[in-house]
Amino acid sequence: EQALRSKPADAHLHATQALLLSISGQAQGMAAGAAQTFATARSAAEKALELAPTAVDGHEALAEVLRHASAWEIAGPQNAASKKRVAAQLERALVACEAGLSLSPKRAPLIGTKGALLLLQARTSKLAKEQRVAAGLAVAALEQALALNSQGLLAKELKPLLATARGLAQGR
Repeated sequence: EQALRSKPADAHLHATQALLLSISGQAQGMAAGAAQTFATARSAAEKALELAPTAVDGHEALAEVLRHASAWEIAGPQNAASKKRVAAQLERALVACEAGLSLSPKRAPLIGTKGALLLLQARTSKLAKEQRVAAGLAVAALEQALALNSQGLLAKELKPLLATARGLAQGR
């Protein structure tokens, strides 16, 4: 907060704030306040994009925030409105991934985020064929991210997602 007060036009600081708020939202579990934390994180990511639309970290921050906000919402009670909201968030997050990857095609964390988003799409799909297709795309993205960062911290997060995506892709 203090850094943003002294440099309010620094897109990187807004992107960093968005990621930190997303972590905070995740740490809140299913508490009602998490929704507001994710909304504030999304606003920070969108501000980063407004300030620097060609900087990859804003796109990455928005994709990550929407990924975790969607996962949080999926874990709670679902109704037609929340399912529609999650589907829209996932689509927006994938657009942010593609925009970021157009700027930095080999950015392993962003490719991993894309895979995680595709896995969330697969998990929320009602049709078995759509689920397998989305899971297959998730497998490809997660494998690519792991190939680029096989020993890093990313591997610890992505390997379990890859196993889940492989199971869904095979119809299990």
